[in-house]
Amino acid sequence: MKLDKVYDITRSVFFDFLNRAISMRVDAQNKFHCTHCAARLGDNLHHLHFLRKLAENYADHRFVHFAHPQYLDQLEEIIWDQPRISLLPLFKSHDPNWLIAHPPWEFGSINAWKNVDDYWTSHPSKLDYVTFMIFWYQRLAKQMRLESPIKCAADLLFDYPALRSIAGGAEENFDFLIINSPALSGQAMNYDLEEMDALILGLAAKYKVITTHKRAIPVRCTADEGLTVTAIGRLSQHCRFIVMVSTGPSWMTFNIWNYHTIKTRIVIIDNESLNLAPNTIHESSVLAVRETLVKQGLL
Repeated sequence: MKLDKVYDITRSVFFDFLNRAISMRVDAQNKFHCTHCAARLGDNLHHLHFLRKLAENYADHRFVHFAHPQYLDQLEEIIWDQPRISLLPLFKSHDPNWLIAHPPWEFGSINAWKNVDDYWTSHPSKLDYVTFMIFWYQRLAKQMRLESPIKCAADLLFDYPALRSIAGGAEENFDFLIINSPALSGQAMNYDLEEMDALILGLAAKYKVITTHKRAIPVRCTADEGLTVTAIGRLSQHCRFIVMVSTGPSWMTFNIWNYHTIKTRIVIIDNESLNLAPNTIHESSVLAVRETLVKQGLL
């Protein structure tokens, strides 16, 4: 579905609910929730997962989320089957080219960026992803006067229908999925693309490998094939090993359908712990990843 068509539908849903809320005298402040996140794709992916869980638990509530227009097509894949969640473009000022093009705070929107008011930087569990996100979602849910559905690590695994790989589908089997896309928020300061190129070439000499960030090396790349983050998540269900920079395209590889099938996952990240799945190893550089692969007899 084309993006402009999607947002014709989205705007229609938005106004339909507002009109019904007014006509039925529904307390919109308690039943209707607006959120926004001006951060990067990954932050919005997590938040929509949270909204899905809320929508499942609160059938009489509606949710609208504002995100940067360039992310909306990929975000739509997460919520297309959930009629109680709508997406709208985030604008910092009025844009006459959109039917709804006002800043989200004009709708009483809640800021869904995890570091609003220095919440992440000041939190004692900021380097423990699972623990921090449980606290964070409790905070957001409380602002909505709801109870957070995120109670443990398993609740953070992506599980929306479009992410599930169907038997007989188009996905190929690979030995290694390598998410070599650079981190954009400073979470992997020692990451070196040239070192990663060398590692990829070494692995590709022995295994079937696919990457996510286009480089001048003769290895298949999801960017060449136009795969979205959801498609990369489906692809991860057909891989034995994952080497990943902690960045946007990596998040959908944490899903319920590959939880028990990934033999080893190596995450390149400086300090934070991403203990969302078994067999996960954290390293801070590509050279350290190489040493780990050698120790495991994979390289």
